[in-house]
Amino acid sequence: MDPDLDVAFQVRQFIERSMIIGPEPVPEVTEPPDRKKGIRHKIAFYTAIAAVSMAVFFYGALRLAVHIHSPDGRSTETAVKAAPVETLPVFMPAVLKDPQILHSGKITDPLPHAITDRTVTISGYTANLPVDTPFVWLIVDVPSIGRCWPKRPMIQPNGTFQATIFEGGPNLGYTVSLYAVGYGLNKIIEQWLAAGTFGGLPMVPQQYRLDSVRLSLNGV
Repeated sequence: MDPDLDVAFQVRQFIERSMIIGPEPVPEVTEPPDRKKGIRHKIAFYTAIAAVSMAVFFYGALRLAVHIHSPDGRSTETAVKAAPVETLPVFMPAVLKDPQILHSGKITDPLPHAITDRTVTISGYTANLPVDTPFVWLIVDVPSIGRCWPKRPMIQPNGTFQATIFEGGPNLGYTVSLYAVGYGLNKIIEQWLAAGTFGGLPMVPQQYRLDSVRLSLNGV
């Protein structure tokens, strides 16, 4: 038989057989059940890790945002916890004991227009001070010349205080003010006190003033 005819005959038989029985089925490839289960477990595991990581990140960011230090090296949050509202004086309005209420402060002694010696003890309180103004000072203001004289010691925030200051000015009367300031103004006050400059500082902006009391010197 002619070889070309033999090849043609075989191709024809192959085509006819294919039309009758169809193409050979392709075996379905399926993954073992254990493998599918393992993949699902891995996806769940990594999803849980990602969720925990995000929670830790946002918690750390929040802590960093409020972790501002107080003058004695403790965080402001620690300083506030160290002075619970129960230590505040009984004459403080009850509304001020609510941490949601706006910050406040007051000089409670001496009373306005009291006559004092040059060495005078000032008493009062501060409450709910913002974390960006944690530094509390007693300052003698002289508005007529736009100058002020900060007095040591610095007051601990968010609680009662009692501080003894010395007033050496020549005026018949003087004004003691209570201020809560931020880091920039506090640095200026500290540098001025360390330098011992006689001429005083420009007055602290009014928005930082919590209270003022007008007093008179004894025998002046």
